[in-house]
Formats: sequence, structure tokens, C-alpha cells
Amino acid sequence: LLTALCAVTIAVLPKPIFAAKAEVAVHFYRASREILNTYVAGDIEHPDSTSVIIRYLYAEFHHATGRMRSSWHNLGDAIRLCQGMRLHDESSYTHMDHSESELCRRIFFLLFVGDKSASILSNHPVTMGKFSLDSGITVLYPQASGEVDSIPCSNLDPEDDQLNLLTGFMFNYELWRSVYVLLCEIEWLRDRFLVRPGFESSQQHATIADVCRLTELYLGFQTSLDALPSGLQAHPTIPVSSSNLGFKETVSMNRGSKILAIQRANLLVSFQCLRMAIDPTVFESAKEVRLRTGESSALLLQKISIAESMLHIVCSCSLDDLRINGESCVAKIRFIGATMLELIDNNPNSPLVRTAQKFRDSYPRILAQLDSKTSDSV
Repeated sequence: LLTALCAVTIAVLPKPIFAAKAEVAVHFYRASREILNTYVAGDIEHPDSTSVIIRYLYAEFHHATGRMRSSWHNLGDAIRLCQGMRLHDESSYTHMDHSESELCRRIFFLLFVGDKSASILSNHPVTMGKFSLDSGITVLYPQASGEVDSIPCSNLDPEDDQLNLLTGFMFNYELWRSVYVLLCEIEWLRDRFLVRPGFESSQQHATIADVCRLTELYLGFQTSLDALPSGLQAHPTIPVSSSNLGFKETVSMNRGSKILAIQRANLLVSFQCLRMAIDPTVFESAKEVRLRTGESSALLLQKISIAESMLHIVCSCSLDDLRINGESCVAKIRFIGATMLELIDNNPNSPLVRTAQKFRDSYPRILAQLDSKTSDSV
């Protein structure tokens, strides 16, 4: 476990901090693998929190080093162990001591988010969904463990006195959970209204109840981060353009401020990426998002607004805060940039394309500075 943790930690360190990180991280990873191989059969038959965490760390290591297929394979190993231990079911925790219980709760929520991220960003099938977990998700949220989870930060808002490591952690889960529930509802509606060859749909139009339900879930997603404590909220908007594009200057921070900065970057970048992924699905009633006549002006405008919001967020973060969040953070930023390029190419006659043109160079410039292994291999 320790060698796997060292491998991941070193792999995500920015190059200016540790230039030889790639070679050293591989040595730690191989050492961890060799140790696990000595007891892997028994570990699979009688898993505990450490068993799941090790596989999750292997997935994170491969993700950080640009090996996406290997990452997905190891994430699947961790998920299968998690499902075998029934960590989604609160009754499974009754026989665990407090430390084991807290570790298992945290790794379950980590895997839930990782599963949904792999589905939305990499087009993998969801394996921790409500249809594959027979009793539903009844596990309770983890509890903060005193000083271990505390965030020592002298400049916190007085209203944030209860802020700890789990605050941002659980907001991240709620964000991805709200997206998953929304997508499940959309797929359910599509199954009801999609006309298949040889079959006649019994219902041609959505009811008022259907629309209300979908609207409620969509608003739930859009407002999922509204209650963020001030320490995790976005910085004030700053003007950005291709000519003045830059990142927040890296300054010396105490441990608490650094933790908040890293969590803030993850939450806000994830939110904008998910808005870009989800909004076309919600706004378009047809199965195909893009119609032959091009996308609607309202949807184009929404995408451009999201791309601009993402730029403001990225430029309000330091490069180190983005890099430490790893390849998943880079993938979300890349997704926005690719969507803008696709928008420009697919809608040449739209007057909004001129507005979108200003992002043509901005996103490639950002990605070039994030030390992405995946980008290097593309």
C-alpha cells in the first residue's frame, strides 16, 4: 500500500518540483506489484479496505502516466472487490471496526465518482449503477477523523469553521451523483419514446410529469455546488483572452490553503466539464444532439458560455493545483477545448462562431503547460 501511494504521489508531482519523477514512480509501482503478487490469491478471496485501495492507486498511477486502458482495468479490479464486499450496503459495515469502516466508506465514494468519470469522459460502461447494486446505495457518509481531516487555515470565513477534508470530497460525490441520476432519467425517457423497427411506441410525447421530473433533476445538477463553503468557491471573475492568458501565480501557502486550492480546482473544473457534457443531452429532445441544420443558437451560446467560465476557473488556479489533480483534470479541460473546435467546424454559418473563435488558441496553450502524458501520446 505504501509503495503504491508513493508511486501515485510522485507521478502527479509537477516536473519543476521533481524532474526525475517518471523513473522513480515506476520503481515504486513495480515494487508494490511484486509485493502484492506474493499474496494476491488470498487477497482476492478475503479482501479488506487495503485490497481495494491498492487497486485504486494502481488505476490512478496508470492514469497519471497516460496508460488509460491499464487504468480502466485496475479501476475495474477495485470496483469488483468493492462490489464483492458490498460496500454500497450499510449493513456490510456492522462487523468492521471504526477505522476499517471509515476507509471502506471513503473508497466506495471514490470508486463511485471514478466509475461515472470513466463513463462520461472515456465512454466506458457504468459498473456501479443503481441497476447493478441490488439493494441500492445505503452506505452512510464518512465522518471526519479529528486532526487527520482538519484543514488548518487562518484566513477561513468564520462560517466555514466546520470545513474539513471531507467537505470537498462529499461535494464532489454529490456533483457526480446528480449527473448520474439525471442521465439515468434521460435514458429511461429515451427507451420509452424511441421507436424501434417493428415496434410501435405506446407513448409519443413526454407528459407534464416527465418534464417536471427532468427539470427537477437538471436543476439539482446545476445547483449541486451552490452550497459550497466560501473556501471552496470560485475566485472573482478575471478578464481572460488569448492575449493575456495566464495562470494564478504560485505563492507559498500553508497546508490548509493548499488543500482547499487543490479541491477547489477539482470541483470547479469538473462542474464546467459536466455542464458541457450534459447540457446538449438535456436541451435537445432528439436522440441525435446535432441536427443536419446545425445546433440551435441557444445551445451554441450555452457552450460558449461554459467554455468562457472554464477559462476563468483555470486561470484563477495555479499550474501546480491543476497538475496535482492529474490526468482527469487535464481530460476535462481538453474536452471543453475539443468541443469548441468541433463547434467552430460544424457551424460555419452561425454568427456565434466568431465569438467561439477566441477559444481556438486558448485551450491548446493551456493544455501544453499541464504536463499531460495523454496529450503527449495523442
